[in-house]
Amino acid sequence: MLEQRYIHGRGPYRLCQDCHLSKRSLYYRLNDAVGALAQALWSVERIIGSLSPTVPTPGIPEDNRARHLPHPSYMRLFGVERVLTQLRKRLDDRTDHWLLCVDGLGGLGKTAVAREGARRRAAASPASPG
Repeated sequence: MLEQRYIHGRGPYRLCQDCHLSKRSLYYRLNDAVGALAQALWSVERIIGSLSPTVPTPGIPEDNRARHLPHPSYMRLFGVERVLTQLRKRLDDRTDHWLLCVDGLGGLGKTAVAREGARRRAAASPASPG
């Protein structure tokens, strides 16, 4: 049903007809299916994260957790080591926060710093979940 709706772009009216469901039942089933898919993906991420980073696994890149990051728009960052160190401390401290915000004027490189911090964190500990 997820494939028909989201990959093939079949509309809800057509899906209701094909599956003999009311619109409400269709949306309940789609919601359940999205939840099940998210749970399955989370299980795969945990399995991949539990693999030893020293043992290469065929088909799984070593910095697997960084694969979703956008490509950098820079060749090299200058003068951000102190900020990256602070960001790393905040990312490593799991008791103090649940959200981090990088704030500043436009064009200062907030996105570049956040991306680089996330890349370094992912590369340093690919086996730690979440």
